[in-house]
Amino acid sequence: MWAASARRAPQTTPRPCAASVASGATFDLNGFDQIANNLSGAGNIALGTGTLTVSNSADTVFAGHIDGSGGLTKTGGASLMLSADHTYGGETIVDAGALLLGQGARLSNTSLVTVAQGATFGGDGGIGGSAVNHGVLTVGNAAQGTTAMTPGDFLVGGSLVNDGEIRMASATPSSTLTVNGDYTSNNGMLTLNTTLGGDASPTDRLVVHGNTAGQTTLHV
Repeated sequence: MWAASARRAPQTTPRPCAASVASGATFDLNGFDQIANNLSGAGNIALGTGTLTVSNSADTVFAGHIDGSGGLTKTGGASLMLSADHTYGGETIVDAGALLLGQGARLSNTSLVTVAQGATFGGDGGIGGSAVNHGVLTVGNAAQGTTAMTPGDFLVGGSLVNDGEIRMASATPSSTLTVNGDYTSNNGMLTLNTTLGGDASPTDRLVVHGNTAGQTTLHV
């Protein structure tokens, strides 16, 4: 468990370490890249210009705050849930497993989120920048292992390119994915639930405020 800022030391290769950041403590990367295993806790992470790679072999929740101009990369087959707002400004890369936002959490300053094939990103919250999805972009409790969550709203503040699947197939059809910029689908998939009936029937929704392009396969 980290209880104080990490010391600056010469480092050429990131060394993995168990990562529980206690409330009130700060894990300071000092601009170095670092690998953290099974991130949890409620403290602060100061990236500086460094990139934090979180490798999860077990599902964890991080309720603290991440700042700096660096980025975040998620690896490992398990999930990491971020349940608070974060202000780091670099890219977010989901290489494997799931990176989920809970309780309305926002990645307000991240410039770009890239979701690799086979990986999952989403939840209940949003990002300030753009997203490129080659995997699964999920809203609310549509992601595997998030049945305790409710249907929710997810915001993409920039553009969205979808080569994978957008999944809003929650048991109660009331989730909404909002894209403030343009939406481009390269034969991507949109999975949602709806209640058959009139125009006012409950349904999951994709709302795009910019332009749309490409082809999307709809699964209902």
